[in-house]
Amino acid sequence: MLKKIIFCSFLWFLFNSIALSNEKKLAYINLDLLISKSNPGQLLIKNLDELEKKNFDNFLSREKTLKKEEESIDQQKNILSDDELKKRVILLKKKINAYNKDKKKFIKDFKLKENKEILKFLNSVTPIIENFMNQESIDILFEKKNIFIAKTNFDITEKIIVLINKNVDNLNNE
Repeated sequence: MLKKIIFCSFLWFLFNSIALSNEKKLAYINLDLLISKSNPGQLLIKNLDELEKKNFDNFLSREKTLKKEEESIDQQKNILSDDELKKRVILLKKKINAYNKDKKKFIKDFKLKENKEILKFLNSVTPIIENFMNQESIDILFEKKNIFIAKTNFDITEKIIVLINKNVDNLNNE
């Protein structure tokens, strides 16, 4: 019985010492905050917002024109001949379809551009993050969205934002 206790104690000590020697330093980062608070991330968001607003204004203008045309047809439906009314309605439907097609295409292209620009931004800041991880001996870095709960002292987002803002010239040259 004493041998079993000693053997179990030895195994417990062995496993604990192995576990302690294999402990990894962990941290997490909030990528959304990194993009929205870092200088290059803010510039990226600003540029994407301007592109979206410009095109949104264009689509809004086209939509107003189409509504005016529809109202004009409604007002003239008693005056126009059936053939002329049908022609105008068909033409309006074609314009509406073209508008919807253009709008869908823009939304799809914009999402692709947005994803491409965010990926480009993340690729440019990855060396800064990796360097910080090496300096701080961090073995594993998680994205905050994938963490259920953790102490805030594992959050390195603000430190990385400061480093990115210091190295903003290097990022712009890439």
